[in-house]
Amino acid sequence: MGATKGQGHKRFSWVFVLLVSGVLYAFALATEVVEEEPMDDEDEETSVCEAWGRPRYIVPSEGFGLSIEVQCIIGDTYLVRHDMPGPDEDPDLLRRYLRQGPYENLSKEQSIVVMEEAVRLWPQSHYAHQGLAETLLGGHGNQGDSADKRRAADEFLKAADLGFEQGKVLYVIEIQLPQLLAELGDKENLDRYFTRVFKLQPEGEARYWSYLAYAKALARLGDEQAEIYFQKAIAVSPEGVEDAYEFYARYLLEHSKAQTVLELLTPNSQVERAMYKPTFHSMRCQALEQLGRKAEAAAACQQARDLTPSLEMPNPVGIPGNRPSSRGPRAPTKLGLLACLT
Repeated sequence: MGATKGQGHKRFSWVFVLLVSGVLYAFALATEVVEEEPMDDEDEETSVCEAWGRPRYIVPSEGFGLSIEVQCIIGDTYLVRHDMPGPDEDPDLLRRYLRQGPYENLSKEQSIVVMEEAVRLWPQSHYAHQGLAETLLGGHGNQGDSADKRRAADEFLKAADLGFEQGKVLYVIEIQLPQLLAELGDKENLDRYFTRVFKLQPEGEARYWSYLAYAKALARLGDEQAEIYFQKAIAVSPEGVEDAYEFYARYLLEHSKAQTVLELLTPNSQVERAMYKPTFHSMRCQALEQLGRKAEAAAACQQARDLTPSLEMPNPVGIPGNRPSSRGPRAPTKLGLLACLT
């Protein structure tokens, strides 16, 4: 009886083991199928752009209004956010503009030839003129001799006009062109450009970056109207955005308008809340120095030091307003990021 009971237990144990093994094997097979199927689907949809030499993570879609090829070309570039091409733009032009595929590792001289040909082939596309301008400047920077800069400005202006005809203010041109025209001393085209910009942009916050770009360019030209446009930028400044305050204060310090700086940078004001605190107090320090208020200047300088110990403070015997930026490490503002392109 005991042997029969033991044999029964043993038989039950083997049956249980076999059942468990069968369940585990079936689960393993099911899991393998479930894992393989989406991988096949993923390979199929993410490898589309590889045919055009673009990353597999770009996933184009039908019905987007652009060809699959164009979606692959622009997929991870700034064009998607700021300068979406129309359905008639040639894929090869976009490759040239974005320096993809055969145009990726060319020298500046070779790139100029490529974009000069683009201007001949697609004279009504702003990408061709804008691309040639950027290439003449050495990419996203105001490099090159005066002849290259003059030619680049002319190409930017042609591109801008094509954008205006489409009712658009082109993103990169709005960043680069004003400072380039100011460097060339070309106030006539600077004024003409912003006259057309302001016709397209509604009054108010939409004009903030344009007012600020115009003010900076006018300041570089030594034009007194710069102050008017700094004030316009401040008037429409989005809440919490500091750039107009800072650039205007720098302009005022460079023009020895210290009292106006103090009126602008009032403690416990909206301006102080918006600005980077060490910069706010450092600029007050410089303004107080210009006015000969040494004790108050020392206190303001100390506030800046306390907030940012590594801050390079202005030299009290130096020339206020002509020192390097006193900004410490922080996340860059939008304008700071855009400055990387100029």
